[in-house]
Amino acid sequence: MKAKNSKLRQVIEDLKVAKQAEGCSKDTVAFYYENLIRIDWFMETNKLAADVRDITVGHIRALLVYVTTGSNRWGIGSTS
Repeated sequence: MKAKNSKLRQVIEDLKVAKQAEGCSKDTVAFYYENLIRIDWFMETNKLAADVRDITVGHIRALLVYVTTGSNRWGIGSTS
């Protein structure tokens, strides 16, 4: 099934609703949502792919480098 809207933020919102509809716990939904929003934040902050179809291996590598080496992650001072 092809997504009607492939903007990363909308896909994340759609996944959140789908997980709620599946009966996932609030904590599970929150875990998925909060972590995916961080990926969206990274992509937007670094002016990378906003459309999920444009996300590349290079983007994921850059995210992993950021997560493992950043001292002020997610723009909120988080080190987790």
